[in-house]
Amino acid sequence: MSEDYTSATVYFPKTKKYPYKRTWDLKEIWDASKDIEPAKIKVSDLWDSRYKNAWCWQHEEEELNNEFFLHHMQRVLEADLSYPIILSEENLIFDGVHRLVKAKYLNLKYINCVKFKTDPKVSKGT
Repeated sequence: MSEDYTSATVYFPKTKKYPYKRTWDLKEIWDASKDIEPAKIKVSDLWDSRYKNAWCWQHEEEELNNEFFLHHMQRVLEADLSYPIILSEENLIFDGVHRLVKAKYLNLKYINCVKFKTDPKVSKGT
């Protein structure tokens, strides 16, 4: 795919620690995470704790249809597992859901990740 995701937005739901929705520019997350040392995490830890039940790809204005499905299926198939997943301090995925789904599909035990000790300051109002 030749799409440019540098202008994408990351949305997090309310959590126990942060009882409000939070939003960031994806490029800011990439920049803030570039110096974090990569580590390995069990695919099953991320999958079982949240992502087997979470729907991560639809924004409010998007319609679910076969084109939507094919778009994300292609992104999963083309996901580059050499890039680490970027995790929040609470193990929410800032960037890398397609990589996690691919790792799960391939039955990989581990995937590379970088994890914030403290989440970056919210960059967009919610």
